[in-house]
Amino acid sequence: MKRSVRTLAILDRGFDMGLLLSREARDMVITEGRPDKHESLRAGAVEIPCEVFKLMVKVLDRWYSTEGYSPIFPGYENLIGRQIVNQLNLCLRGPQKRLYAARQC
Repeated sequence: MKRSVRTLAILDRGFDMGLLLSREARDMVITEGRPDKHESLRAGAVEIPCEVFKLMVKVLDRWYSTEGYSPIFPGYENLIGRQIVNQLNLCLRGPQKRLYAARQC
């Protein structure tokens, strides 16, 4: 990886992997080179063919080594999956409509 990019992402506890990259984010980050592997993700009865890249991802103030899955077909959002979310200490404040990184909620 030669570059970094800041983008919005959805925290998705239903996504088992670390990161799902939209086509736009993939094109910004991966400027050259080939994917480390190809793999299909299952979403119910649908298989989504993906290119898989080994990435370092910064969420809040911490770096995570993970695999980024980039669907071959466009139309997918950026997702932060369970492999990363389970390592975060987050505090959800519903009435304030805010998400905080916290040591204790």
